[in-house]
Order: sequence, then structure tokens, then C-alpha cells
Amino acid sequence: MTSTLDTFCSPAAASSCPASLIRAKLGEFYAACTKELGSEPNTEVITMYDVLYALLPLKTAVCSKDDGGKYCAIETSSPLRRRTTGDLFKRGPGDTQVALKPNATSMAATNLLFLFLKGDLSSEKLCTTCTRNILTAYIEAESEIPYAPGLAQSVLFHGQIDLYAGVVSTCGKTFLGGAVQAAGGIGSNGVFGESSSPNGARGARRLDIASAVTGLAAIGFALVL
Repeated sequence: MTSTLDTFCSPAAASSCPASLIRAKLGEFYAACTKELGSEPNTEVITMYDVLYALLPLKTAVCSKDDGGKYCAIETSSPLRRRTTGDLFKRGPGDTQVALKPNATSMAATNLLFLFLKGDLSSEKLCTTCTRNILTAYIEAESEIPYAPGLAQSVLFHGQIDLYAGVVSTCGKTFLGGAVQAAGGIGSNGVFGESSSPNGARGARRLDIASAVTGLAAIGFALVL
């Protein structure tokens, strides 16, 4: 698994899908689906937005390491050993559909985006360098491009609220350090405690959501290996 992560986290892999492209697509998504992501929330649309939004912070979390240089994905991935890929992804409709749709119920229940960390874990499991690195990956992403629907509306990110609360309660307010202090904390609507429009919206153009789903699936498959 370490060799797989070495390849996945290499600079060469990062250049194949630059962060600037994903940020631009998030802006386009918000511009095209403002109503579905906000005033009239649509679960299916929010799930697709979650998949696209997760690509950058999830990769950062998966590639983070503990103080000993070991990947946090290896440290925290034991629940995957009891689950199959079919539990986490569902094949899309149609015989020619190659993208896999995330099983939102299973992912949310396991807190997969946060590598299975939950706020009710013991201090020995929660107050670690890996927890800090994983949660900080999302806080920094949300500080740069606010999560449009608000975490309370999220399908896949909802567990971040309880995880953050558990970390602060169990590990102390200073545990997460500068990332949270700069962001002002996390409210039910996300970083800063309120919902904001993501930066960089430049009008509605077609999004290749299938590619985004496939990208998230690839990360999931890497963890299963």
C-alpha cells in the first residue's frame, strides 16, 4: 500500500489534474446550480458537488503523514479491511457507463472523507498528528473556497461538524493550531460559521461530473489496496 500511495502522491500525479482546474470547475458548478446548492437544496446535485469538492482536500489527507513518516491513510484505514469496494461505490446506470457513483450513505456513515475519523474516538486515537493533518486539509480547502451548500446540508462532509467538535472538546482548542484560528472555527454552514459563494465563478459551462466521480473512486480504490 505504501508504494501505491507513493505513486498516487507523487508530483507527477499532481500535475495530471491541477488544483486550478478543479477550483475553476467548482466555480462553474456553483454558477450553474446556485438554487440546487442553496435555497432549494437537491441531494443528488449536492452529492455531485461534494465529489468534485472533495478531490483536493481528500488527496491532501490521503497523502499526509504522521511524525514517523508513515501515511495517515495506513494509520486510519482499518475499517476498510472489513468493507468491500461495492459498499462504497455503485456503478452508474447504463451498460456503457464507466464512472462509479459514490454510495453516499455508506461513505457518510464511515466518515470516509476524513479517513474514518469520528469525534467520539478516544484521545489516544483522536489527538494525533494524523487527525490534525487530515482535518486541517479540509479546513484550509474550505478557507480558500468556501463550501457552497454549508456543511449542515452536505451529503458527504456532514461528519466534519461532529469530528471538529470532538477534536476541540477532547484535544483542546489549540490542538489544530493556525488553520482553525485563521478560519475562525467551523459552524454548521462551514468554515467561518456561515455559507459563502465559492470564489472564481465564471458562468455556467458543462461539467464532466463523471470524471470527478471516477477521481474519487480512484482514491477509494487506492485505500482499499
